[in-house]
Amino acid sequence: MVAIPHDMQFNVLEAVVAHWGGARFGPTVEEIRETVGLSHRSSVQWHINTLIEDGYLERIPKKHRTLRPTKRGEALVKLLESR
Repeated sequence: MVAIPHDMQFNVLEAVVAHWGGARFGPTVEEIRETVGLSHRSSVQWHINTLIEDGYLERIPKKHRTLRPTKRGEALVKLLESR
């Protein structure tokens, strides 16, 4: 079964896709927190980990700013933005 991100997870995914498209490197947790309006970085980290587990985001371990959308994540953002 495919897990569909709920609203805040989608906002986090959308923020990563937008940042990656412009900068070609991943945003920091703090940049995502500011973009989506969450109060705590731990909340952002929880959403990121869930999106990684569900296959929408990926990162290179032990490297900074490597959070990026997978093809699946980019496709979902494009699909939902076209509605």
